[in-house]
Amino acid sequence: MGLITDSEPITLRPATSELRPVIEQLAQLYRHDMSEFLGHLPATDGRFGFSSLPRFFDEPGRQAILIQHGMAPGGFILTRPMPEGETSICAPAGPREPAGRPLDLPRHDRVGRAVGRPSAYGTRNSRRSTTP
Repeated sequence: MGLITDSEPITLRPATSELRPVIEQLAQLYRHDMSEFLGHLPATDGRFGFSSLPRFFDEPGRQAILIQHGMAPGGFILTRPMPEGETSICAPAGPREPAGRPLDLPRHDRVGRAVGRPSAYGTRNSRRSTTP
């Protein structure tokens, strides 16, 4: 991969079965980075648990979305419907996590800060405009 440039387009792609491994890998990086603050340890196979992640591919109404910077993955967004008719949106590759530390994606940290929160807001706004 080349250098990150501002001229690369930022796109949101619904995560199909083809993109599921990419989301799963990004989720591992996210869980690893947050393990310092949450006290989680990896399993004996070296992977961190993320038991709810399959729901975003399998359950109706839930969705995983890949954030791309050019052709490179820059993060992901997880959405799920709420009982009140609203949508819960989690963008783990947002600008900063609560601890104030960037995610463990140094090459894409600038991308995460630039697109994580705006992508989440864009997703929220598009869902509002399609809700009857």
